[in-house]
Amino acid sequence: MDQVMQLQKTVNLVVDPRNHENVQQVTSLDDLQFGEKPARKFLVLVNPVSGPGRAVQIYENKVAPVFRFANVETEVKIMDHANHAMEIVTEIPLGVYDCVVAVGGDGSLYEIVQGLMKRPDWNVAIRQPIGIIPGGSGNGLAHSIAHQSEEKGKPINAAFILAKGVPHDLDITSVRNGKETTYSFLSLEWASIADVDIGSEKLRMLGGLRFTVAFVNQLVFQRPEYPGKIWYLEEDEAEEPPRYFEQHDPNSTDRPTMDLFDGEGHGPPESHKEAPINEETPEKQVAITGGKWKELGSHFRIVWVMNVTHAASDAHIAPSAEFDDGYNYIVFMDGAHPRKDLLQMMLAIETGEHMGKKGVQQVRTRAFKLVPERATDLMCVDGEVVEGPYLEAQVHRGLARIMAVPRWENKSQS
Repeated sequence: MDQVMQLQKTVNLVVDPRNHENVQQVTSLDDLQFGEKPARKFLVLVNPVSGPGRAVQIYENKVAPVFRFANVETEVKIMDHANHAMEIVTEIPLGVYDCVVAVGGDGSLYEIVQGLMKRPDWNVAIRQPIGIIPGGSGNGLAHSIAHQSEEKGKPINAAFILAKGVPHDLDITSVRNGKETTYSFLSLEWASIADVDIGSEKLRMLGGLRFTVAFVNQLVFQRPEYPGKIWYLEEDEAEEPPRYFEQHDPNSTDRPTMDLFDGEGHGPPESHKEAPINEETPEKQVAITGGKWKELGSHFRIVWVMNVTHAASDAHIAPSAEFDDGYNYIVFMDGAHPRKDLLQMMLAIETGEHMGKKGVQQVRTRAFKLVPERATDLMCVDGEVVEGPYLEAQVHRGLARIMAVPRWENKSQS
């Protein structure tokens, strides 16, 4: 029994990322120094109705055993109504949990991010490390983390990443429509992909297959193109975006501003009424950074704006995106291309090879404005419908923190 206990202590010490430097310095397990460190504590929020509805079983059968072996204490709460996760994180004490973990889809983590940003002490709360176990339909952030960690996007792999992970900066994008502001960690969708995402909600019991079924229906039967305009900020790529808390006082509770838009002469036209679809962007509209606003238009088949690499398990949309590079990636196809080009794009997104397909374009930017011509067009932020008539978005580099495998481990494996 003593040998079993010794083995358990050794495993706990080795897998705990807080002991990385000490473990790296020894040449034998016999040389390990068993200091007494408190067990890490995770708050686990399980959404039982996310995706196909297997989140509880996923946690109990796949995730909980990994946490036990990794010496992670857990406090588990089952969500029982809409916005429950948001309500919980608006009240949790800070500094108690090493990670707040969502077991569900991207919508579950979306609630957590909104809840943290609603707090009076948001500037401290948003630095609370968060994590995700894939239990929904899309699981975009979970698969982005798995991709960065060179792991499979399965729940047990996600549990390993959380057990072995450390906090890693994550960009957050402020998105506003003139009435309210929401905070995005994943994506913004418009045109055909927004219709697919929202139109497939009734098929959520199919899991990730729901998107394939909905896309085929949309491609064959629905409207072929979407009129509108997109303005994006073009800057010198040699200049790296500043990190939010290097540019702003970390003790200030003033909400993140959209300074690339606000102020005299900043940003693109202030409203869709000032910029009819076939008019050019005024030359005077420049950014405070010295960059210029460029226009994309005027008809689109698909517009997918990504903060991370994956929108879903089979959607490697922005291969060059990073968690904390300070940019969004606008991947789009304009309306001049036939449906077959859109089909070829969608058949290649699982591997990221769509970037080489005909008609697929990408721009990298810190800020953009989207103005659909039709008020009935759906727009989505992290899979949630948001109202128009327009959306303005600005990236705040490294605002939040996500649990991911340490960068030193990626380097050692490469």
